[in-house]
Amino acid sequence: MSRIKTINITYRQDYPFRLSGFYLYVSNMTVLDSLRSTWHLCFHDDTKDPELPSFNQSRCCPVDGRYVIFYNMRPADNGPKSYRYYSTTNAVLELCEVQVFGCPVNRFGSTCSGICHCGVGGCDPDTGLCDVTGCQSGWMGPHCSEECGSGKFGMNCNHTCHCSQPGCDRENGSCAVPGCEAGWQGRAYDTKCGAGNFGENCLQTCHCALPGCDQFNGSCTQPGCEPGWTGMACDKVCLTGYFGVDCKEICHCEIPGCNRTN
Repeated sequence: MSRIKTINITYRQDYPFRLSGFYLYVSNMTVLDSLRSTWHLCFHDDTKDPELPSFNQSRCCPVDGRYVIFYNMRPADNGPKSYRYYSTTNAVLELCEVQVFGCPVNRFGSTCSGICHCGVGGCDPDTGLCDVTGCQSGWMGPHCSEECGSGKFGMNCNHTCHCSQPGCDRENGSCAVPGCEAGWQGRAYDTKCGAGNFGENCLQTCHCALPGCDQFNGSCTQPGCEPGWTGMACDKVCLTGYFGVDCKEICHCEIPGCNRTN
């Protein structure tokens, strides 16, 4: 299938009246008259003017298709032209040359060497601009022909991956070497740690007095740890003999050891 742009037809120069009433179609199926309703009509000579059609025809038809179909019949839909040799019964086909210009779907440029990666549909064979705005995952730019830069992925490269070592798949964001930067989690390592978790792959837990800690180093949003915990990230249990908020209280048990919370 190709993205057609222009169709040029050269007819027999001294008998242009035989062109009268012609149809120009593009289709994805072989030529069967019973399927004509499914063809895309590019042009129909339906003028009532007795002026003869030009033997040179150039018609713009920006549509995807596999077959270009020149079709005529007698009597013509628009009635015979005012010409004494015009036949009302016999349709004569005398095509000297047919030229079809365009590119394969998703290609563009003068030599069709450019490739567009549009999210929906194809692109203009001349400009490369997508029919519908938006690129496939892993691609960006006005023609969707530029790969995502390092650390970017997804549709239009709008997502950022946070791999422990640089480099991720531009389509789905999976890291070349498994593992997240501190503060990130998820299959594509693009999801922030949830409340109460921090560090690489969000595997560490902070125990702040008030919920919320920094996703990278675990420092509490509001100072102070839950009873029984201490440290910058409130992720260290109280030492033996200490308990309470920030482990600041001391217990004096006859046998060493007390509940770090109370």
